Amino acid sequence: MDKEKKGVVMIIDDEEIVRVLLGDMIKTLGYKVADFSDPVKAVDHYKKHWKDIDLVLIDMIMPKLNGRETFFLLKQTNSDIKAVVLSGFSKNSDVDVLLKEGCLDFLKKPVKLDVLKETFRKIFNISFDEDFQTGEDILKITEILGVEEQDIKQALINMGGNSGLFSKMLFRFVDNYSESGNKILEYAREEKFDDIMILSHSIKSAAASLGLIKLSQLAKTLETASLEKDPDACDDISFNLNEEMAFILNKVKQMEKEIETSLSNDAGVKKAEKEIVLENLKELLESVKKRRPRLVNGIINSRLKGISCSGFELEQRDVLRKLASRYSYRKMEEELETIIKEVENG
Repeated sequence: MDKEKKGVVMIIDDEEIVRVLLGDMIKTLGYKVADFSDPVKAVDHYKKHWKDIDLVLIDMIMPKLNGRETFFLLKQTNSDIKAVVLSGFSKNSDVDVLLKEGCLDFLKKPVKLDVLKETFRKIFNISFDEDFQTGEDILKITEILGVEEQDIKQALINMGGNSGLFSKMLFRFVDNYSESGNKILEYAREEKFDDIMILSHSIKSAAASLGLIKLSQLAKTLETASLEKDPDACDDISFNLNEEMAFILNKVKQMEKEIETSLSNDAGVKKAEKEIVLENLKELLESVKKRRPRLVNGIINSRLKGISCSGFELEQRDVLRKLASRYSYRKMEEELETIIKEVENG
């Protein structure tokens, strides 16, 4: 089936890392993606555009509306809706209800690319090209991150061997969860069990997607302790999770430096830097359009730090940083569109 003729898949999941990773995998299959973190806004969007949406992926655990409530509201608009339910937990009674009520399949997070392909094959009766081949030095990544090679290898397999996607998700993980360790400790001290459960559940899924198994297991244990409302266990596990999170964050920063050093010694450095700058500028533009301050600042201060190319130098980065500090997003959109054209033509 021609990729241009494939339709739109809608993702409803409050966990950004999981949502973006899943969205990128779906795009490699040739589909367009509409993603929502807020199920209420997703339901409203579906009411207006349901005829253009071919499939909806719905997370089970979300604020405002859970997966079951969301599905029933969507079904009121379109009784023939094609939907798949997502969950970080194994299949349970709530999932069984959705399957009986018309959901077509269940996908356990983290979602593997080969499993996603199989689900799409069954629903749309189509075939796909062969998976990507891993082009990244797995051993080097595992040495820097201090994690098991087999875990990173499995994470890459889950992403179809797309090492670029792996690196992108790893850096995004740092942007999104840099303060999560401290938040977990604060929630534990104040015995905010619901907040602990939500954040630990999110960390568990994101870390598992990246092969950060120790961190994912700590988050899973903390999630269980929060559900049991055990203050002592939450306090102890939160401390260990915070330490592991700090360790991972420092290692990812080291990995970024290794990549920068490798690029600076490469004969094709200018071309490589241009591609990296363009990728980050385009992602920055999307984050600005969606008005996401933390992502905007993370991209400017982390991923665009220390790299430049024709059309994007220190002066342009400073302009973007100032606009971001003032939340001047409309002006920032205009500035970014101009910069991206200059880099592309440079």
